[in-house]
Amino acid sequence: MSGDRVLVTTDSMEYTAWGMLGPALLLDLADGRLVAELRGQSAAARGGGRFVLGLEGYEFFDTWEYDRDGNETDAWRSYGHYVVGTGLRVVEADRRVPTSGRVVRLLPGGVVERGPHLSDGTPPEPLVLRDGTILVLDGGAVRAVGRRLDSTVLVELGGAAADKRPRMFRALRWDGDRVAAFVAEQHADDPTRYTLDTWTLVLRHRA
Repeated sequence: MSGDRVLVTTDSMEYTAWGMLGPALLLDLADGRLVAELRGQSAAARGGGRFVLGLEGYEFFDTWEYDRDGNETDAWRSYGHYVVGTGLRVVEADRRVPTSGRVVRLLPGGVVERGPHLSDGTPPEPLVLRDGTILVLDGGAVRAVGRRLDSTVLVELGGAAADKRPRMFRALRWDGDRVAAFVAEQHADDPTRYTLDTWTLVLRHRA
């Protein structure tokens, strides 16, 4: 939701003109009126009725910004998890091995300010600290990326977390004031079963 607008992304069980996606519906919050049908698979609100909407796959690795009337106002060659605050940062996810993904900042005029490289082409959704620092579970490491795109590896988890095979699933979650990292490995002989490894991290401010 952004101002008097809401953007709803949809998907489809069948191949359509949108691919396996449905349209992204820009709606008037007051009466539910359809303002525009857009294309994209993930989005973030920017305030004032504006949204960014992104798409990855085949020739797409793009993010577009739209105003409250559904008009495109900017575009960038980047896609991933959006972090909106002071500016707009992206934890890129290109699904490639090896990955070309980074943590970047999107600037006006289609400019992409490039930050640290990532080692995982499918990073899970990051966590954001109060000071704007992004925590990224990047393969087997928990990485902190600041507002200036400065990067520090906080901890190497090792073990199953370092495995980048496609059947590995990762997540970062808040556990009270702590951070929990989860890595689930799908069993090769039974895709309905997983082995789950969990780490709990305590964050401390440096003096």
